[in-house]
Amino acid sequence: MKKTKILAALAATMAVGATCAFAANPFADVPADSWAYKSVVTLANSGILQGVDGTHFQGNRNITRYEAAEITAKAMAHADRANAQQRAVINKLANEFAGELNNLGVRVANLEDQVGTVKFSGSFQVDYKHKADSKQGDAVVAEGTKGDASYSYTAKLKATAKVSKNVKANIGFKYKGQFNDVHEANSAYAHVNVANVQAKVADQVSVLAGRHDLTLGQGYIYDDVVDGVEAQVAADKVSVQGGYAKLKADASYKVGYVQAQAAVCDYATVGAYFANVVGVKKQDEQNPREQKNMSVQVYGASVQAKVADQVKALVSYEKYKVYDMKDKVTTSKPASWYGKVTYGKADFATPKSWDVWVDYLNADKFDFVNGGTWRDGDLKSNVKSWGIGVDYTFAKNAKLQFKQSFASKVKKEANDTVKTKLGEQTKAQLVFVF
Repeated sequence: MKKTKILAALAATMAVGATCAFAANPFADVPADSWAYKSVVTLANSGILQGVDGTHFQGNRNITRYEAAEITAKAMAHADRANAQQRAVINKLANEFAGELNNLGVRVANLEDQVGTVKFSGSFQVDYKHKADSKQGDAVVAEGTKGDASYSYTAKLKATAKVSKNVKANIGFKYKGQFNDVHEANSAYAHVNVANVQAKVADQVSVLAGRHDLTLGQGYIYDDVVDGVEAQVAADKVSVQGGYAKLKADASYKVGYVQAQAAVCDYATVGAYFANVVGVKKQDEQNPREQKNMSVQVYGASVQAKVADQVKALVSYEKYKVYDMKDKVTTSKPASWYGKVTYGKADFATPKSWDVWVDYLNADKFDFVNGGTWRDGDLKSNVKSWGIGVDYTFAKNAKLQFKQSFASKVKKEANDTVKTKLGEQTKAQLVFVF
């Protein structure tokens, strides 16, 4: 790579240091009548170019990618004085030499913190699901999804804009549909799943207002979208978040919550949460007037640990208590245990990386599970179920996932004389991120 090529890319748009354009020429081999004279002097006096030995520029010499990365890193340091077009050139160079910049200890992400920049991210996911029928004897008690009806796709797009030094604005869209008949295709939907403003109000404190994702614990009881306000405190080893919001899945429910996560050592992290959900529960779809005001206290705890060089383990406990505010009685208080052991790591940024895992769900009968588990239907509650899976990153930002349940059974049978045989689930996913 010629030094003049990267110089041209910077000099074509960089105006930083322009006030030094007619300062003394620091390089003996760049004459005043050279086409590159003004650009070389400008960038040299801005600290972006240093030459070979402080005296000679040697513009026709081939340079290494690391030398080009060093020049780019210095341009990045002046990016706060560049306009949008100029930052685009620096961004292009930073992406080209991202690997070398990372080795030099320069984070390309620093460019994204410049005021006025907009970052786009998203994903596209294709799912195949098959859930076999559950039976009692020869009678089907819960039908699974079969054939083309089990194919679906989900697309997400998010834009993050740096409004000011301490304020970011986020907006995102989600579209989901089916690969099957016309009826199901017409049921495809799109909605705004992210629309919020996040402000840093202190060194380690930020506040978020608007629509955002909310995951309580591991997401078994609640993992979806809410509209509300949240405060976040993030230290080196401890993070705490708390807020109040309306559940998008059911607008009649409001939730106040607090949860924390802490690294207790280099190999283990613990987490805990508590939430109080208040809303109206319909007793009968045929009689919508028969409703009850319900209060649901939700809480959970988890431990994640690295137990060997390539092995990670997770154990979580989640529970809720449903309280009838009119009759002043507790109607249910189910709990769930979940465990997962993973070997390897399938990283979107690392092609050919992979992992395998096994998990176990032991859950009472829940009425409030929102879907933070990959299992569907009657494998979500009142169940004991094992699962295995494989994740493989076959290209950068592209991953293939396979999941299979086995040895699933009902935890508590209503009729002990006729046992229920739960149908197992197979799930495959193709995921692209950007």
